Amino acid sequence: MPDDVPSQPPVPARTTLDPHAIERVLARAAALQVSAPGSVEGMSEAELLDVAREAGLSVEHVRRALAEERLRGAMAPAGDGPHDETGLAARLAGPGRASASRLIAGSAPAVLAQLTQWLEREECMRLVRRMRDGGVWEPRRDFVGNLLRGLRGGGPTPALRTIAALGAAVVPVDDTHTLVRLEADVSAGRRQRMLVGGVTAASGVLAGGTILGVGVVAGALLPVVIPLAALPALAGGGTAWALARGHRATVDHAVRALEHVLDQLEHGVPTTARPATLRDVIDGVRRSLR
Repeated sequence: MPDDVPSQPPVPARTTLDPHAIERVLARAAALQVSAPGSVEGMSEAELLDVAREAGLSVEHVRRALAEERLRGAMAPAGDGPHDETGLAARLAGPGRASASRLIAGSAPAVLAQLTQWLEREECMRLVRRMRDGGVWEPRRDFVGNLLRGLRGGGPTPALRTIAALGAAVVPVDDTHTLVRLEADVSAGRRQRMLVGGVTAASGVLAGGTILGVGVVAGALLPVVIPLAALPALAGGGTAWALARGHRATVDHAVRALEHVLDQLEHGVPTTARPATLRDVIDGVRRSLR
């Protein structure tokens, strides 16, 4: 081989990344882009879709992520923290939101209209915020709503009666199918459980400290006093733990309720549905008296 022929650099081997690695690389690249000097302060949705196309990402997946981000922002005032919770309450009791999603046959406007009809008519909810591709509903707390729920035994899905809000993102996948994502805010029940559990645990510790102090003052034997003082503290801590963990059952019930709503959308909601009125209440009373 002649000496004047330059050697070619070795061709790097092609490396295939698994989906989790791709997610980590893209997330890290986005974080570096945001923190880089002179980085852009924001990006429109159209620009983001163009970047996604250039990166080889599915436009449908990006649209779904955008809809979920708008839903997260719309429900933020009703919750008690960010959607991706990593705090003590989330670790002990579970998430503050329950969610479910499904691919529904039909156009996005038609599916959203059916969802609105079902929530207002059967779940006794009212629309509090309308979005381009979804909305946020709250359980009706007025006289008509409470009376209708009472006549129906709590409604088709009693688990949705106590939620703070229900958000929906309705995203078209193609001309004939729509992706529906529902999120129920159950953080109020979690806060109540954490509060009661905290008070119970503190009461147990206080009672144990009182027993220990009385025993020391009375000159009792420590091997006898310490186990007695530990009992209320352990009982209080165990009760607090059970209360916090019980929230996970609430989340499961809410998920099943959301799946029930999606079942109605998948199999068809009656088109005659309309918001409940006082006449509906009167008709419901008559039917219950028959």
